[in-house]
Amino acid sequence: MFEGLQIEKDSDDLSSEEVSRAVAAPNVEAVIAALREIRCSLCLKSMGPRSHELRRKNPHYYWRAWLICEADHNETRVFRTDWLHGST
Repeated sequence: MFEGLQIEKDSDDLSSEEVSRAVAAPNVEAVIAALREIRCSLCLKSMGPRSHELRRKNPHYYWRAWLICEADHNETRVFRTDWLHGST
């Protein structure tokens, strides 16, 4: 699915704060499992994906997910996903 993925340059819109809070995810299954567990920090309802994107801050790749709950609260989560380009 992501084999051979190349993002040519670092992503300016990925903040150093997001990078420092990123959760290391060893594979796509870990990202999916983590997303299923997330509860809204305001109302504690389940959150579902609104959108996602892949970003890079050399040497790492990141998967940013925007989430929304049933009460329309929005949150983001960032996962470090080095397996997307085969680094460790």
